[in-house]
Amino acid sequence: MAAKCQLAGWDISRAIIAGIEGKTRAVADWELLILARVLGIHADELLPERVDWAAFPVPSEKTTEKRRRVLARVRAAAKKKP
Repeated sequence: MAAKCQLAGWDISRAIIAGIEGKTRAVADWELLILARVLGIHADELLPERVDWAAFPVPSEKTTEKRRRVLARVRAAAKKKP
């Protein structure tokens, strides 16, 4: 999974994927979109039926900037595919 995400333009390690799978690492909105694309499914399929939105923190400026950089790489990688 990490290799597929890397090919899509997201520099992610196997340890991070393990944290996501083990529910010890949160997944940002932009990360969810990339995971769905790599898995070939709609992002809704990765979400639970019920969500406690009050439990989610507001993203920091650092997180927002990282999101912009990663999404730019993902878009560039998507354009290279036939």
